[in-house]
Amino acid sequence: MAALTDIIWVFLGIVAVFYAVLALKPVLKLSVCSICAAVSLSWVTLLVLRALDWYSNNILLALLVGMSVVGGYYLWERHAKSDQLIFRLPVLLSLAYFAWSAVTLQLDPALFALIATVWLLHGLLYVYRNSTSIKSRVDKIIACCSNW
Repeated sequence: MAALTDIIWVFLGIVAVFYAVLALKPVLKLSVCSICAAVSLSWVTLLVLRALDWYSNNILLALLVGMSVVGGYYLWERHAKSDQLIFRLPVLLSLAYFAWSAVTLQLDPALFALIATVWLLHGLLYVYRNSTSIKSRVDKIIACCSNW
């Protein structure tokens, strides 16, 4: 039998936490996605273990954090009003930046400035979204994920 690798242990942990959260949700009246909780708890645990030099698989860690980024994006998108969907790109880039910062333990001012510029651009588009010269561009940006 092959030795259990990092990824198998991590996936076993995700499975265990998923079913534990699923079982505890009605008892504790939790309003949380069981998959999101399992994946998030896994990568937070791995970040702590990495800080203690007990874990070193940054690829798996990045994949798990990426899952949470996408989950967070979908959660935001589900609750956003239709006119706020103009902010899809800046929200996704911001979540990715925060995730990257957590994994690398770095803050990149140039990357932060780029994302801030994207926020500013989309903010201006949002403010002027009803202007006849801007409306078609805003509609295309909002429809970017709908018409493909």
